[in-house]
Amino acid sequence: MSHSNQILYTAYLLRIGCWVTEAARTKANIGDSVREVEMLKSPRCIKTHLPLQMLPEQLWTVRPKIIYVARDAKDVAVSYYHHHRLFFGYAGSSEDFFEALLAEIVPYGSVWDHILDFWKLRHEPNVMFTTYEEMKKDLPGVVKQTADFLNCTLNSEEMKQLCDHLSFESMKNNPSVSHEIEVAKLRGMQTNINGEIQPFMRKGEVGSWKQDITPEIEKKINLYTKMKLADTDYVLPFTKENCTAKMK
Repeated sequence: MSHSNQILYTAYLLRIGCWVTEAARTKANIGDSVREVEMLKSPRCIKTHLPLQMLPEQLWTVRPKIIYVARDAKDVAVSYYHHHRLFFGYAGSSEDFFEALLAEIVPYGSVWDHILDFWKLRHEPNVMFTTYEEMKKDLPGVVKQTADFLNCTLNSEEMKQLCDHLSFESMKNNPSVSHEIEVAKLRGMQTNINGEIQPFMRKGEVGSWKQDITPEIEKKINLYTKMKLADTDYVLPFTKENCTAKMK
């Protein structure tokens, strides 16, 4: 990470990026993403799900622009479950997967440790912290905030075009985002998974976890969240207004 003129977009998992093993990359003929990033010309836009401690040390000296997007832990749990079914052929129950997430034995580890590490950096001038919920609530507002953060100016027509392009329906129909070709190569024609396999761009809704998580699992995730957020100043639910009020 030697370029200062770059943007690092990061999140635990929002279902808008993908994580695959080296063997799976070979099978699907997907290139080495690290090497591909190194070859990009400046300015570079890099997307990652890596936790803070696994990012390059140069992050602290080069100080690229960092945009972090958090999401409700229960929505993350459901999205991550479908992600594993789609990309890795996970055939276990959703309850077992949620228990593994709570035990922090899934890739990327603890969802809350991941989020809180970047939350602590939110006042750094090169860091912008926002949430999936805020984007769904006020996409133009977040686009404006992001443009200001990146020192970009958008006129009204550019704002409209960008918001249309960034809508969930638009991304769902965009092959470069839906990863249909990569998914087909990774999964092949054979599968032992029971039930319907959801597409990569699945629902794009806030609170859709209510359709997939039992009251028992909901209670466990809520307790896990309460424990992780104890003695922190993280705001639940996070909104721009709540954050501003908390900072005063």
